[in-house]
Amino acid sequence: MNWTKAVIGSGLLFMLLSASCGETKEVQTEEKEKVEITGVIATVTTDYASEGCAVLLEIKEDEEMVLLWPIELEERYKVDGKKVQIVFHSSRIVQTDCQKGRPVVIETIKFVD
Repeated sequence: MNWTKAVIGSGLLFMLLSASCGETKEVQTEEKEKVEITGVIATVTTDYASEGCAVLLEIKEDEEMVLLWPIELEERYKVDGKKVQIVFHSSRIVQTDCQKGRPVVIETIKFVD
């Protein structure tokens, strides 16, 4: 009976340690892959709506124009030609219709005059 309790106890301890190690690695991996840019000015565009991209954000990255596909962007920011300041990070979401922009999650956004 004591042997059975020891085996069960060891198994539970191993599972808990394994689970916590897995979470730590996942967080570390996520942190390493997280790409964050602060204070980037973007221009809202609806120019690619016919290609399945209702709204994209244009930013300048390394002297080149880059399109971002904002996931769950609030309606009030979906105004063609408006300038916004954004903080974002890349996302691994699978794109469906929109193949133009890099998927991103907007952390903060505000209009720029």
